[in-house]
Amino acid sequence: MGSTVEQKTLYNESDFIILDDPPIVLKVAERHDGMRLLMQSFAVDTAAFLSAIRPNGADSWEDESVDRQMQLLGLIEAERLNYFIAVIENPASDWTQQSYVVLGLDKQQAAQWAEQFQQKAYLWVPPSCIPELITLD
Repeated sequence: MGSTVEQKTLYNESDFIILDDPPIVLKVAERHDGMRLLMQSFAVDTAAFLSAIRPNGADSWEDESVDRQMQLLGLIEAERLNYFIAVIENPASDWTQQSYVVLGLDKQQAAQWAEQFQQKAYLWVPPSCIPELITLD
């Protein structure tokens, strides 16, 4: 990924897909009642899309990406948080990123984990269920 503006554009134009049956597809700044119902069913009022895969990907080996995702999953499970496997897709650029949507995670913890795994951004879902793109500089 290039500049911060390009990164924001890429994320803002992407689909954030929770791989459930049926899948739930979120967009930045667009309320989704399916997400609201999912959060209600788990009795949480926040969620975050997080990944541990290096954002630029070019200098990262596939095995390293799997290891990093497993480390993130270990943190999620250690906190006993519910999660779904997810993917971020940008149809215009064919960019995808494997992710998790973590239910009930607080915003501070989401930011810490995103920084720990050197992410450029993550999607935060507040109680309003209007997803927000949070960028890290």
